[in-house]
Formats: sequence, structure tokens, C-alpha cells
Amino acid sequence: MHFLSPQTAWLEGAAEGVNVVNLLASQWGEMFSNVSDFDGRTTFGAKDFGGVGEFLVRVGTENRMQVLGHISLLGYSGAMIHPLCSGGPSESAIGDALEVSMAQWAQRCIDQNGLVVLPHAPNPQAERAADIVLGLVHAIEMMTFNPYNAQITPYGLLDWYRYLNLGYQIPVVGGSDKMGADMLLGGIRTYAHLGEREFTYENWMDAVKAGNTFVTVGPLLELEVEGLVPGSRLELPVGGGTVSVAWRVESAALPIEAVEVVVGGYCAEDYSIGGEMKAEGSCDTTIGESTWVALRVRGSHGGRA
Repeated sequence: MHFLSPQTAWLEGAAEGVNVVNLLASQWGEMFSNVSDFDGRTTFGAKDFGGVGEFLVRVGTENRMQVLGHISLLGYSGAMIHPLCSGGPSESAIGDALEVSMAQWAQRCIDQNGLVVLPHAPNPQAERAADIVLGLVHAIEMMTFNPYNAQITPYGLLDWYRYLNLGYQIPVVGGSDKMGADMLLGGIRTYAHLGEREFTYENWMDAVKAGNTFVTVGPLLELEVEGLVPGSRLELPVGGGTVSVAWRVESAALPIEAVEVVVGGYCAEDYSIGGEMKAEGSCDTTIGESTWVALRVRGSHGGRA
């Protein structure tokens, strides 16, 4: 999210039940936002900084180029990673040269113990694939400004599926990219499983990197393949085999219309739920080559899928 103060971001996060809010400093031509809020150290709301540790706000940066792409650098320590934007308008100033690559930004974030996310898939595209191949990306983001107007874009999902099909096990996260009062903080959310670890911003980053995450505009879900959780790897014999898939979904407000077990980008099993608020099931699916398994939950709000 952009443009709010850390204190206002914390209040909105607490009101919406969003435990982690990433507030992003950036550049917009000659204007800079949230730069003075960044110190490379403070997690607002954390116990170490006088809070109770339930709702956290961390100021990172969204470093941007018009053509090569945007990259979210979260939770890193130390000095701000400059330049915030490069390559001219509308991101940086008129006449600015292209003086840095996204890969350089990503590597600096990693060196400063941060989390590298490719935001609002699938655009802009020019350098995204190269940075994933280089191993510089921790997660790819699905984004919607407001799920009441538009939910997760299928183009973003297909972008993620493409990298999974190429063998790059990139975790998925969600972001609202909130830039105004008409945009809903937490309308799309990331859930990351910490296990027995204490809830801290650093442990949240580690959980995202581990890949046991899901993105939602409503329903909650659990998925296991042969007892393994998302982010795990399963070794099968040469020639493949059959694996057992178990799932459970629940929703507080958005009726569930269908649940799909997705294998390699294709729907392997689908279940009609009929507008119920919870469901569970299991199936066996045959695997003949290197692939991946995910769970997709369908519903609608006001006729919008």
C-alpha cells in the first residue's frame, strides 16, 4: 500500500484484521512518498518497538521502471535501496537514465535480509522472467484494488502457472496496492503458515519464502498432497505414480460455488459446492511427469466471479 502514514496503516490493518501491512515508499516523477517513514529497522506494532505484536506495519520500497517492471522490496534492513525509480516517466523524472536493473535491486534486498516480491502480476513483464530464472524472487503477487469491483485476474494466475510449469517453485502472495480511500486494505489477503514459530515480521517473511501460503478474497483453505503442505516437494519414482489430495475450505461471507484441484495448470478434479459456506474432500490423481498441485476456489459477488 502507498501514501498512508505508518500509524494510519496500522489503524486500518487492525480494523480490517490484517496482521501484516507492507507500506511502500516510492517515487512518482518528481514526487516521493513515504520516504521519511523508512528507517530500515522499525516494525510498527511489534513488541520490540513498544507494540503488542498482533498487528504489524513495515515500511519497504516499491522500486519501479515503466518497461522493465516493478519490484516490491519488503522488510530489508539498513539503507534505503536507491534509486527508487529509473528510466524516465511515469515512474522516475523526465530525462532520467535507465541506471539500474531490477535484478540489482533484488540482489541488494536479499543482501539486506529482505523479501523480494513481483507485484500485480502479470504486468509490467519485460524483466520478470529473467529475475525468476536468476533465483532473485521470493514470491509473485496477485492483486486487486477492490474485490467488490474485480477479483483475482486470470492473467495473473496464468502468469504464476507459467513459472510453476517451468519448474520455478515461486510462492504466491496477495496485495491490494492501496493508493486511495476507494481501495480496500485487505480486500485480497495472503495467509502464510508459521507453524509453531512466534508471530513476528521476520518469521512471517520466512513463512512466505517457505511457500505454505494461499491468496484469497474470502474463503480459507487447507491442502495436503500425500500429507505434505504447500511449498513442499514430493519425490515419485521414475514414470510417476498416484498421489492422494485432501482439501478443506470455509468461508464466512462469500458462498463457495466450486472447488478445483489444479495439476500443472489444468483442472484435474472439480467439485460443485452449490453456494455452501464450507466443504471438504479428497481424491487420487495420477502424476506422469514433473508437475505441481494447487487448489482453486470459485465464487462470485454481485455476479462478478
